[in-house]
Amino acid sequence: MARSIPQEVEEEYGEPFWDVVAAYAADGHSMNMTAKILGYANAGGLWYLIHKHGKDIKFPERGYCNAVQNPEPMTESTRALISKGRIEADLSAGGKYERETGEPAIEAIRRLAPMHTITEVARILGWNNVTPMRAWMKLRGYQVEFKVVKSIPPRRNGWGSIDLRSASHG
Repeated sequence: MARSIPQEVEEEYGEPFWDVVAAYAADGHSMNMTAKILGYANAGGLWYLIHKHGKDIKFPERGYCNAVQNPEPMTESTRALISKGRIEADLSAGGKYERETGEPAIEAIRRLAPMHTITEVARILGWNNVTPMRAWMKLRGYQVEFKVVKSIPPRRNGWGSIDLRSASHG
């Protein structure tokens, strides 16, 4: 039988579920933050339970919860560690390419860049378009020169030009 979040909370905290919820509210946590701490995907599940059971729990007024009063609880070193962890986990197309081939994505990009445009390289390595690949490269500090395709000049004086068509009919 599946266990519910209230049962798991009571088991973990050793207190009644509603006392735990009220304690988080009294500590200045919003309903949304309390729901996330307790294991709900969003505040809707907790809100439903509160109304279903007719509980009167006083959450902080909008704009007065802990998250708003202290918007920067992380230090720069913690933020840097999180960024480093995200880079190392690399769930992007570049990370997927590296796991599948064993070749660092930046080496593949540098190898392909002289022969291919940035769009072609992005698609070869698995990105849907150029923007996420550029962001991936910028985050890591990579700069690469790609093949540039010269655009075809507009046709102005050929047989299809307006000047020649009007001259032949006039």
